[in-house]
Amino acid sequence: MKDPKTFTLVALKEKLRQLNRNVSGNKIELIARLDEADPTRQWIQDLEDEMNDTEEGAVGGIDRDGTTEEPMFVLQGASQDPSSSLLQKERDLDKRERELLRLEIELMRRENEQLRSIMESTAVVGDINTRRAAPKVNLTNLKEMISSFDGKNTSYQCWKEQLLMVRRTYQLDDNMTKLLLGAKLTGDAEEWFHSVPIYISLPFEELLRRMDGMYGQRETKLMLRRQFESRMWQYGETFAEYYHKKIILANKVPIDEEEIVDYVIDGIPIKSIKNQAMMQQFPDTETMLKAMENITLKSEP
Repeated sequence: MKDPKTFTLVALKEKLRQLNRNVSGNKIELIARLDEADPTRQWIQDLEDEMNDTEEGAVGGIDRDGTTEEPMFVLQGASQDPSSSLLQKERDLDKRERELLRLEIELMRRENEQLRSIMESTAVVGDINTRRAAPKVNLTNLKEMISSFDGKNTSYQCWKEQLLMVRRTYQLDDNMTKLLLGAKLTGDAEEWFHSVPIYISLPFEELLRRMDGMYGQRETKLMLRRQFESRMWQYGETFAEYYHKKIILANKVPIDEEEIVDYVIDGIPIKSIKNQAMMQQFPDTETMLKAMENITLKSEP
């Protein structure tokens, strides 16, 4: 097979246009883009055939009636070297591309000038007008964005991160944040919050510090990893249900993406299914889920 580097830049760009791909870049980039579009590299043979057809047409050929065709590429009555014609096309194309690039740069310069002029004409002195306004949301909508925390089964650190993210995103003040916090506590956590009346009057940072002292040390990384590793595919459960719960536990640890496939397979209790899953050598969790999501473990014998 021909070395693709021997093709001209024009020929490579024309092949990319046939494949509806970007034609910018040097020869190495164009070849890489063609390989990406056609990993079998059949495009090399196709392009070589097209080049051969072009050369045959350039030097003339035999018509069906046996007569000799006139050369396709002629200059003042003489045959022209096809390679020189392609070189001229390549030069013309590069010239047009440079001109387009110059026009684009000029257009961007003018747009920047217009934008700067608009910003200067609408600028207003004062902190009130220069500060970014916080998005307007109500407590009901905010409550839908984070999970509840009961002080027992939910990961405190994960719940705390959700609360802080909503606080930052919507620029909540202390009072709104404490209202949201109190609205999402249930069970033992809710009882703890209401057990001391002054909690509601504490600054948010102080209240969160006390919650850290109460719940922040309960789930160590070792405990979370043990919970993740001990989670098995249960009988009567679909693989999709098992997979999603296993992934949630993995995110809390967290577990490296490349390790999750092995851990999920390790949680399959039936040896025959586990062996089949190992033989598949799934490249990632999405592929594994797609192949096994509808399988349900029958009741334990």
